[in-house]
Amino acid sequence: MDVAVTVFKAYDIRGIVGQTIDEQFAEHLGRAFGTEALAAGEKAVAVGRDGRLSGPALAAALVRGLASTGIDVVDIGAVTTPMLYYVAATRGAYGCRSGIQITGSHNPKDYNGFKWFWRVAPFLAMTFSVCVNAWSPRTTPGGMGEPAPWTSPPSTPRESLGIAAWPDP
Repeated sequence: MDVAVTVFKAYDIRGIVGQTIDEQFAEHLGRAFGTEALAAGEKAVAVGRDGRLSGPALAAALVRGLASTGIDVVDIGAVTTPMLYYVAATRGAYGCRSGIQITGSHNPKDYNGFKWFWRVAPFLAMTFSVCVNAWSPRTTPGGMGEPAPWTSPPSTPRESLGIAAWPDP
């Protein structure tokens, strides 16, 4: 898999869906983030997305990648970025202090991307190392760029994090 270096911005990852960002990219990113999160002692990662049409497919792939590492994933669905920050800032007692928001932000509709934070702080310094790890043998047991084996993902229901059951939009 070829990765366009142009997707790596100062504070996030942004690209054109189907050209520089796709489901395979999202799954590899999830695998890399999950690996780093587990190594740092995290128990769960929250995932949110904006209302772009590409969001559900990218979120499903991201969740697959995260879950393949063994970390619990809390998919809170279509929410604003501040809502995802709130979950991580208030659910640390339940093991969830980090998250990834799938959002195209102010970019045109054919764009989407990933904004993440680590233990309620922006995960800026790790942007390149985490993304490079997404394609390294350490996080892909099948070899460079091959998906790791995956069965059924662990999950943390919203209720177990003290979040009311929200209907999916």
